[in-house]
Amino acid sequence: MKIEMGFCRHLLESELQVRKNKNAQYSLRAFARDLGIGTTSLSDVLADKRKLSAKNIQKIGESLELNEKELQKIFEELREFNRLISPEEEVKNTITDQDFSLISDWYYFAILNLAKVENTQGEAKEISYRLGLDIHISEMALLKLIKMELISIEDGYLKRTSKPLTTSYDTPSEAIVTHHKGKLALASKALDHTDLKDREFGSKTLAINPKKLEKAKLLLRKSLLKVEKILETGELTEVYTLNHQLFPLRDWSQKNEHL
Repeated sequence: MKIEMGFCRHLLESELQVRKNKNAQYSLRAFARDLGIGTTSLSDVLADKRKLSAKNIQKIGESLELNEKELQKIFEELREFNRLISPEEEVKNTITDQDFSLISDWYYFAILNLAKVENTQGEAKEISYRLGLDIHISEMALLKLIKMELISIEDGYLKRTSKPLTTSYDTPSEAIVTHHKGKLALASKALDHTDLKDREFGSKTLAINPKKLEKAKLLLRKSLLKVEKILETGELTEVYTLNHQLFPLRDWSQKNEHL
């Protein structure tokens, strides 16, 4: 993901160069330590691969003794970064890899989204029926999501209690790999069991310029957010998954009752 963070990046690069001029052994790791932020975060910011968090901006401001005008300019860049990705990006919670590993199986996020479907009963039996899950898995998943304060049961109905969740981008994670493998297995099953009018699968085989990958990845992420916004408008009655394949998450043995 490559978005220009001009002023902030220039300021950090300049300060790093000043310190290197004073001490040739001064490293990026030492600079990150002195700023009070992670080395990976600093490296990614200098490479325009991520934005600084508001917390890290404050740390850098204190460390470099930035004035109010300089801080304001960095925060303006942060807001512009978020606007370019999605107007809704700032209200999403980035889940840690440790927490995501607890709910990496596909059905956890399916249940979280069922909570957005009006009048979904907060019972394992209902979840099992809607998603084709074993009832013991539904019971376990419900308890875990409630314990993590991601959903609740109110007046017998499933309610979402957290902001939308997102994972980190371009960070190695076994949990995320497991999650995607589960979605791919579901996609294969959907090809055999879902009517054509209720799904959309597509692919392209391309000769590409690898230097354009970062730009293409950002565009794909933005397109996913746009599709999400379109589909979540109006009356919500079904839970789908979208991996650049679009298909419903349901018990396919009961599909005729949903079509």
